[in-house]
Amino acid sequence: MQRDRILFGAKQSVYNLVVEYFHLFRHGLRTLRQVNRTQIAQGTEAQQQLVFLRYSLSPNVSIGDRYGVDAIVEQWQRYSSYFRDLHFQLEHMDEIVKNLAVVAASLSVTITEASLQNVFPHLLGEYGDTGNASEITATSLGRKLLGRRLLLPCSLYFERDEVSSHVVRLEMTVDFLTPISRVLGSITDAAFVLSQALITRDCAIGKFDM
Repeated sequence: MQRDRILFGAKQSVYNLVVEYFHLFRHGLRTLRQVNRTQIAQGTEAQQQLVFLRYSLSPNVSIGDRYGVDAIVEQWQRYSSYFRDLHFQLEHMDEIVKNLAVVAASLSVTITEASLQNVFPHLLGEYGDTGNASEITATSLGRKLLGRRLLLPCSLYFERDEVSSHVVRLEMTVDFLTPISRVLGSITDAAFVLSQALITRDCAIGKFDM
């Protein structure tokens, strides 16, 4: 516990906090199934990730339309399991005012069956001789996306409270449209793919209870 406080002390600057966030989550959220026994004995990266979030973020941190550290953990779990070979990279950072950092980043992922099932389920529609044109188009686009690598431009905002030194707002937007349109060769097809995708306006993915 003392070591955790040293590594993720509450007094770290917003710059250092952002750098550490990208370092720890460069491959998404790790699970115990992804590490070996030596790593478990030394303290897994997954444990370090959760400790970092607990010490660096406010318990009620705002993440778009959601609140709390659990909301961030849930989204990292989804991005890490719904896509393959995730790589999250810091490109550029500006501290525009004290304790408010604007970050440009990239998120590289590979589209898998899990991506289609959980993010783009409308692209898995079954059709046969009686299938309508929209169903055929959807499944055709799904096949084109399956296995393809996407380089997704991201913008993030980190707002840190001066008194508590905790991050109170962490917002992230992800540009899915441009990379998907490049893969499909059509912005119209990309717009169709995203029109029914399970992606919220603040880029949270998957189903949510109403």
